[in-house]
Amino acid sequence: MRDLRTELERLGDRVRPTSDAFERLERTRRRKERNRRIAAGAVAFVVAVAGSLTAFTVFRDTEARVAGEGGAESFLAIWPESSYDDALAVQEAVDAGDQSLAWRFDADETALAFARDALGWTQAEIDPSVATFGDGTWVAVRQPPASCQGPQESGCRGPEASIELRRLDGSSGIWSVASARSDEFLEGPTVGSEIVVGSDIEIGTELSTNVYMAFVGLGPCAGWEQDVIVPADGSIVVTAPELPDEHLEGCDVGLIVLHAAEGSYQTSGLGRQLLEYGLRTDVYGMLAVPVRLVLPSGGPPAPDVARVACDGTSVTLDTGQVHAQPDGVHIDFVNQADEPLGFTLRFPDEASSPDDPVSGTPGPDGDIYDPGAVRTVGMWAPASYSIVCWNPSSGEIAAIAQLEVVDPAGHYVPTEIECTTGEAYGSAPGYVEGTLGDQGAPADVVRARLTGLQEGDVVELAGYPEATSESPAVRIVRDGVNVGSATLFGDGQGGWLLSSLEGCGGTNFGWFTGIVEDPIPPDPTGSAECGPPSTEVTIVASDQAFDPSCVTVPAGEPFAITLVNRDGDVPHNVSIYLPGSDEPLFVGSVCHSGRLTDEVPGLLAGTYELVDDVTPATARATLIVE
Repeated sequence: MRDLRTELERLGDRVRPTSDAFERLERTRRRKERNRRIAAGAVAFVVAVAGSLTAFTVFRDTEARVAGEGGAESFLAIWPESSYDDALAVQEAVDAGDQSLAWRFDADETALAFARDALGWTQAEIDPSVATFGDGTWVAVRQPPASCQGPQESGCRGPEASIELRRLDGSSGIWSVASARSDEFLEGPTVGSEIVVGSDIEIGTELSTNVYMAFVGLGPCAGWEQDVIVPADGSIVVTAPELPDEHLEGCDVGLIVLHAAEGSYQTSGLGRQLLEYGLRTDVYGMLAVPVRLVLPSGGPPAPDVARVACDGTSVTLDTGQVHAQPDGVHIDFVNQADEPLGFTLRFPDEASSPDDPVSGTPGPDGDIYDPGAVRTVGMWAPASYSIVCWNPSSGEIAAIAQLEVVDPAGHYVPTEIECTTGEAYGSAPGYVEGTLGDQGAPADVVRARLTGLQEGDVVELAGYPEATSESPAVRIVRDGVNVGSATLFGDGQGGWLLSSLEGCGGTNFGWFTGIVEDPIPPDPTGSAECGPPSTEVTIVASDQAFDPSCVTVPAGEPFAITLVNRDGDVPHNVSIYLPGSDEPLFVGSVCHSGRLTDEVPGLLAGTYELVDDVTPATARATLIVE
């Protein structure tokens, strides 16, 4: 029996909840007209189990096989045998007169044994209210609750399950359990279903709680297991895990779903325990069915590194797909010519214009590579791209090839904003040379500097989580939708400055660079013309100018600037600068039309400038803080 350390070292990545699990749950809920609220989050956990699991099946192809269709190739069951040979040995023993195994000729007794020994329903009984289907193919069993004594009375019911059984030779052989399903799990994979790695598995349910889900390796994949806890509310959605490296041809697995007391989910390897040892915890409902995990289209797996070679006239790729990694997309660019060549990744409809660098870590001359091989790590999102090889001396494209970035492990966090209402806006401040940024993690910098955040907003690093990008992107998620994105750049001293800010209409995101220590004192002779201090000021942008030309706010108090844009299609914003400085203290949201309001943190007393970053030459005003 393997020890725990061996198991921990051997087991690979665990299954994960799909990235859009909650959106899928919401769509299912609407479809079935349910009004319950979706659980807030899935709590994924990793478990490793000591012990070995003997093979349950012997499979040699990807077609669905069923016990009862003859021979080892047709045997597909989860209990009690480990293989067709074991089942055949039991069959021969019974035929030879072994009365201790005679119960295997009785479908009801086999179903009851599974309920008692595997599910731990020690008082399990046949449910007479449910008819047996297909000459014993399905048998309904139930476990009376502890308060019920003797035959069940009306209204006194415990957990129930329908057990699917198949005979070894299809007519007179022993019975084996092919699958088991409780009423809590209405829809889902059937015996022998093929499930593509990286695809979503959806199981219908009436439950509204967390459930345990496991993939337990069978046959040659025995000993491999992945576990997860997922929320259930009208549906359970989880992404099929990747295959172990030694079984890329496919794996037969037992798909196990358990509804039990949540405290029991912390027990290691419940799926494995069910199939081999039997559960010793209260199970309210369950699903157990053998399925097969396969690669997309049955083809070879995508590599972790793509090799792209160009000789100046043609491009060759060693793969049509490449796996995204936690730090980005790895590509080896190989220049087989005797002169520098350019490599560019473009979307297919943009492939005729190779004018963007391929990544944040390109060759010594941007995306121009000398003869030889260079590995680059790009921040490309999962999608299909055209790889363009071009000649920098002539500017002509040499060749184009296609490459798809796939991300079955879900490393990439989308950065693109999703505006369902209002137009998207953006701004990009300028900084004088030598400006120092904020130290710390990019998400923490954005969280501290961004104005307009609301309670419940999620500020998180986007793109690839382990990337060492010089331009990290941080997204703002509100009510499950990405409504804003801030891209930073390094100041050369380990700090971060704002490169660009995007947001959806109505969010009113701004960027505050900090309170200055030595502002210019206000002119007492002119401040009276700017009106009394107010925490709410209005600036009207008309004919690419600001009105009024001067406003006053109280020192040290947060205030609001409402921008009214009367210039039609010309966008405007209101940013705050020190007079004569190119470094903004606050970057205002861009208003395309109508009005919007920015919330500004308190400023020290002094004189500042209000500047439109779109038309700074004409749209300016004075801000007095006193």
